[in-house]
Amino acid sequence: RLRFSGSRAGARRPAGASMAMARMDTERQDESLDFLSGTVQNLKRFGGAISEELDIHSKLLGEMEDQTDDSRGRIKQQQKKLDELSSESTMCALWTCIWVMVVAIFVLLVFF
Repeated sequence: RLRFSGSRAGARRPAGASMAMARMDTERQDESLDFLSGTVQNLKRFGGAISEELDIHSKLLGEMEDQTDDSRGRIKQQQKKLDELSSESTMCALWTCIWVMVVAIFVLLVFF
Protein backbone atom coordinates (compact mmCIF):
# COMPACT_ATOMS: atom_id res chain seq x y z
CA ARG A 1 0.00 0.00 0.00
CA LEU A 2 1.11 3.54 -0.75
CA ARG A 3 0.41 6.34 1.65
CA PHE A 4 -0.07 9.85 0.34
CA SER A 5 1.06 12.98 2.09
CA GLY A 6 -0.43 16.47 1.96
CA SER A 7 -0.98 18.02 -1.41
CA ARG A 8 0.75 20.78 -3.22
CA ALA A 9 -1.38 22.40 -5.87
CA GLY A 10 -3.61 19.36 -5.76
CA ALA A 11 -0.84 16.81 -6.51
CA ARG A 12 -0.38 13.81 -4.24
CA ARG A 13 2.93 12.11 -3.67
CA PRO A 14 3.81 8.93 -1.94
CA ALA A 15 5.12 9.47 1.62
CA GLY A 16 8.53 7.95 0.74
CA ALA A 17 9.06 10.39 -2.13
CA SER A 18 8.11 13.26 0.12
CA MET A 19 10.67 12.13 2.71
CA ALA A 20 13.35 11.81 0.03
CA MET A 21 12.64 15.34 -1.24
CA ALA A 22 12.71 16.70 2.31
CA ARG A 23 16.04 14.96 2.86
CA MET A 24 17.44 16.47 -0.38
CA ASP A 25 16.18 19.90 0.63
CA THR A 26 17.85 19.51 4.00
CA GLU A 27 21.13 18.44 2.36
CA ARG A 28 21.01 21.44 0.01
CA GLN A 29 20.34 23.72 2.95
CA ASP A 30 23.23 22.13 4.85
CA GLU A 31 25.54 22.68 1.87
CA SER A 32 24.37 26.29 1.57
CA LEU A 33 24.91 26.85 5.27
CA ASP A 34 28.38 25.27 5.07
CA PHE A 35 29.22 27.59 2.16
CA LEU A 36 27.92 30.62 4.08
CA SER A 37 29.84 29.54 7.16
CA GLY A 38 33.05 29.36 5.11
CA THR A 39 32.34 32.76 3.61
CA VAL A 40 31.76 34.26 7.06
CA GLN A 41 35.02 32.72 8.31
CA ASN A 42 36.89 34.21 5.32
CA LEU A 43 35.35 37.62 6.01
CA LYS A 44 36.35 37.29 9.66
CA ARG A 45 39.96 36.56 8.65
CA PHE A 46 39.96 39.48 6.20
CA GLY A 47 38.55 41.76 8.90
CA GLY A 48 41.27 40.66 11.32
CA ALA A 49 44.00 41.22 8.72
CA ILE A 50 42.62 44.66 7.89
CA SER A 51 42.50 45.52 11.60
CA GLU A 52 46.14 44.48 12.06
CA GLU A 53 47.17 46.50 9.01
CA LEU A 54 45.34 49.56 10.32
CA ASP A 55 47.07 49.19 13.70
CA ILE A 56 50.47 49.04 12.00
CA HIS A 57 49.73 52.09 9.85
CA SER A 58 48.40 54.00 12.85
CA LYS A 59 51.61 53.27 14.77
CA LEU A 60 53.76 54.30 11.80
CA LEU A 61 51.80 57.55 11.40
CA GLY A 62 52.28 58.31 15.10
CA GLU A 63 56.03 57.75 14.82
CA MET A 64 56.20 59.90 11.70
CA GLU A 65 54.27 62.66 13.47
CA ASP A 66 56.77 62.57 16.36
CA GLN A 67 59.70 62.74 13.94
CA THR A 68 58.06 65.62 12.07
CA ASP A 69 57.59 67.54 15.32
CA ASP A 70 61.27 66.97 16.22
CA SER A 71 62.38 68.10 12.77
CA ARG A 72 60.15 71.18 12.95
CA GLY A 73 61.74 72.12 16.30
CA ARG A 74 65.26 71.69 14.92
CA ILE A 75 64.39 73.79 11.86
CA LYS A 76 63.14 76.60 14.12
CA GLN A 77 66.37 76.47 16.13
CA GLN A 78 68.45 76.61 12.97
CA GLN A 79 66.36 79.51 11.65
CA LYS A 80 67.01 81.47 14.88
CA LYS A 81 70.74 80.79 14.61
CA LEU A 82 70.70 81.84 10.97
CA ASP A 83 68.87 85.07 11.84
CA GLU A 84 71.42 85.82 14.59
CA LEU A 85 74.29 85.10 12.25
CA SER A 86 72.75 87.28 9.59
CA SER A 87 72.37 90.22 11.97
CA GLU A 88 75.88 89.66 13.33
CA SER A 89 77.27 89.53 9.81
CA THR A 90 75.63 92.86 9.03
CA MET A 91 77.13 94.41 12.17
CA CYS A 92 80.50 92.86 11.39
CA ALA A 93 80.42 94.23 7.87
CA LEU A 94 79.57 97.71 9.20
CA TRP A 95 82.44 97.62 11.69
CA THR A 96 84.80 96.43 8.96
CA CYS A 97 83.76 99.35 6.74
CA ILE A 98 84.25 101.79 9.61
CA TRP A 99 87.75 100.47 10.30
CA VAL A 100 88.69 100.55 6.62
CA MET A 101 87.52 104.17 6.40
CA VAL A 102 89.42 105.14 9.57
CA VAL A 103 92.60 103.56 8.18
CA ALA A 104 92.04 105.27 4.81
CA ILE A 105 91.55 108.66 6.49
CA PHE A 106 94.64 108.09 8.62
CA VAL A 107 96.72 107.19 5.55
CA LEU A 108 95.44 110.22 3.66
CA LEU A 109 96.16 112.56 6.57
CA VAL A 110 99.60 111.19 7.29
CA PHE A 111 100.94 110.74 3.76
CA PHE A 112 99.23 113.57 1.86
